[in-house]
Amino acid sequence: MKKSYGFVEVHGLALAITVADAMVKSANVELIGTENANGIAWIQIKVMGDVGAVKAAVDVGSSLARKNNGLVAFRVIARPDAELMSLLTEVVPVEPVLAERVNEIDQGVEQKRIDTEELIIKLPEAKVLEPKEQVETVAEEVEPGLEIMAETVKRDSKKNAPKRKRSSK
Repeated sequence: MKKSYGFVEVHGLALAITVADAMVKSANVELIGTENANGIAWIQIKVMGDVGAVKAAVDVGSSLARKNNGLVAFRVIARPDAELMSLLTEVVPVEPVLAERVNEIDQGVEQKRIDTEELIIKLPEAKVLEPKEQVETVAEEVEPGLEIMAETVKRDSKKNAPKRKRSSK
C-alpha cells in the first residue's frame, strides 16, 4: 500500500511544535520531518501515513494553525507518483530540538494533571447545610448590613429632601 504525505506550513517554532503534536496525536501518522524556510520563520511539518489518517492530521494541524493566525499553507498528496517519490524521500529528519521540546511539553502536561489531582485530594470537605440552616446563616450575615443600610437611606433622605416653600397668601 502506498503511503500518502501531508504538509502544513506555519509561522513560528512554537506554533510548529503545537501543530506537529496535535497532528501526530489526532491520527495514525508518522512525523517524518520539519523544514525551515530561510529567514522568514516559516516551518513546514511533514507527516506520512494512509490517506484518511493524513487528511485528518492535516485538517487538525491546518485548523489549529489558522486559529492561531499562523497558517501559511497545507497540502495532502495521496499516493504520490514514483517520480515524485524521489523528491519526497529527501526529507530532512525531525530536528532533535523540536522532538525534545514536544516531549518536554507532554511531560509538563502530565505533571500539571498530577498536580491538579493532588490539589483535589487535599481540598477540605465542605459542610453541607440543610435548607433551613442556609436561610438562618444568610439571615445572620445579611441582617446587620440591612439595618445599617436602612439607617443610611433614612439619613440621606432627610438631607436631600426638597424644602417646601410656604405659600404666601
